[in-house]
Amino acid sequence: MEEKETDCPIVQCINNDCHEIKKLLNCSNIHEVYPYGKWNDYINLLTAAVINRHEEMCTVLLQEGADPNKVSKNGLTPLHYVSLSKAPLAFVTKLLKAKANPNGCGVQPFTPLQTAAINDRDDVMKELISAGALVTIFQVNDPEHITHNKKISQMIHNLASKGDKLCSKIRHFLDMEIAVRGEPSDKVFKTFDSHMLQEHPQTHLTMIEVLFNVNGPGSEKYRVGSIKWLKNTENMNTYIADAVSRLPNIPAIHVKKAIDSLHAVICTMEDISNEQALAVIPQLLDRLCSEEKHDILEAVVQTLYVITQKSKDTDGWDPNFQKLCKIVAPMVEDQHITHSIDNIFPSGGLTSVPEDIVTSADMKMLKDLKEVLRRLKNLTSPNLECEYCTALPGSKTKKEKSQKQEDPNDDEVLTATTDLTSAPIVESTSNVKPFHFNTTPKTHKWLQISKRWERKIEKLLSTDDSKVTRIGA
Repeated sequence: MEEKETDCPIVQCINNDCHEIKKLLNCSNIHEVYPYGKWNDYINLLTAAVINRHEEMCTVLLQEGADPNKVSKNGLTPLHYVSLSKAPLAFVTKLLKAKANPNGCGVQPFTPLQTAAINDRDDVMKELISAGALVTIFQVNDPEHITHNKKISQMIHNLASKGDKLCSKIRHFLDMEIAVRGEPSDKVFKTFDSHMLQEHPQTHLTMIEVLFNVNGPGSEKYRVGSIKWLKNTENMNTYIADAVSRLPNIPAIHVKKAIDSLHAVICTMEDISNEQALAVIPQLLDRLCSEEKHDILEAVVQTLYVITQKSKDTDGWDPNFQKLCKIVAPMVEDQHITHSIDNIFPSGGLTSVPEDIVTSADMKMLKDLKEVLRRLKNLTSPNLECEYCTALPGSKTKKEKSQKQEDPNDDEVLTATTDLTSAPIVESTSNVKPFHFNTTPKTHKWLQISKRWERKIEKLLSTDDSKVTRIGA
């Protein structure tokens, strides 16, 4: 038998005297959920107060410690139910004042803002946007989502026509995201040509960065098309300067998209000026000092590497390089890639620039950098010591373990190019050697702990020492 909303006495009390609810709260959990048949959900008392439009009870519950971010069984917060139950806007104000998250909480079928749009609550939408709610559309998993997305876009356009400045900037991004889901890439670039460098007021990403990071079918066309647009419109340098100015403001959840885009742009440039390098490097290093550093470490290291390869003039680089080595080296060690960071930055100066540096529009990672990262991740060198790492307070060289577990993914990560005898040689043009190497041992020794690589290691050991090339700074 289905329980109705009237089946629960404590929910019924919402419409009664506030003193009664206080008495009941003494013997009941304020966040406990109760069946509410009308909405086929289990809700807490605060949500019940919203649904029943009992402002005084809502105030009392908030004063008694009710959490406005507690969700119902269906993943909905009181903010969702303001629109669903057509409650007055005053409830939104109360809940936001009590620190309700305007974006909702946890796993939810839709955001409070999307709920407001679906239920024609432009007043709620405006209040939520003012409180920082992100304007997002549905991932189209159902034909109904297409209708919902058009409605969200229409309401944002209506608010923009009424003078809302934020909505005036957001509307083009919404239209673009909807177009990406239904139009060919060339038509999308043509339609939004004049908005490509426009900055989203909430994410601080430009439209070209959003398109570059499109996921799913056709994503490669958008990546190539984004770089092609920047080249054809001669906006490469403009984009770099703009990206540098925006990086400090981009939220952590979106910053990797900006760094990936910046990395691709620099990859496709013939060279990067010293002025650009000195502007980009400090911003990337500052991001490595932030809380999200582990999420963006690889992207930052790749971008810094490409900058060293593309920069011909290095005036004023000394302080930045010292900071770079001191920050990047221990972080790479933390990521279990080993602290042989010198393979990426062979010296305090620049390495020679390979002639086959990636300039194609697909912006793939540099081939030699792929090899470096694979080797750094899977190989260790007990005789290799990073002076910058050991110079840092609290930094210690890891002891060599007598036994190592074989990584089940080794077959996927390691390739034939991992063989040290076939590794590419990168020579340094600098006399500065910030990393120390122990090259005195002549005898090859190894611990017979890996059956998988036994044959390759035996082949390496049997190689004449005069034919072995040692790689170092």
